[in-house]
Amino acid sequence: MSVKNITSLTADRVLVELSVGQQITRAGIVIPPSAQEIQQHGRVCLVGPETKNVAVGDQVLVDVHAGLEIDATRSSRYVLYKEADIQAVLTETEA
Repeated sequence: MSVKNITSLTADRVLVELSVGQQITRAGIVIPPSAQEIQQHGRVCLVGPETKNVAVGDQVLVDVHAGLEIDATRSSRYVLYKEADIQAVLTETEA
């Protein structure tokens, strides 16, 4: 299933895009996305009608052991969460 096919979600479901980038060690070894740790934060792409605390575009902190992975590419992973699995909404502060 591809993320492009999802047009709406049910109940309190939230679709989050987790960033996956190529990591390079100090020695120059490239670590592929499949060997990297799962990211704990991402961007909300789509929300269900009963979602109350998050909106599309929010940066969120998620429970890494929850969710259903929908699609993965070289640069992103899309995971479907219940709203309760979102631990926090992140905001940027000016330094």
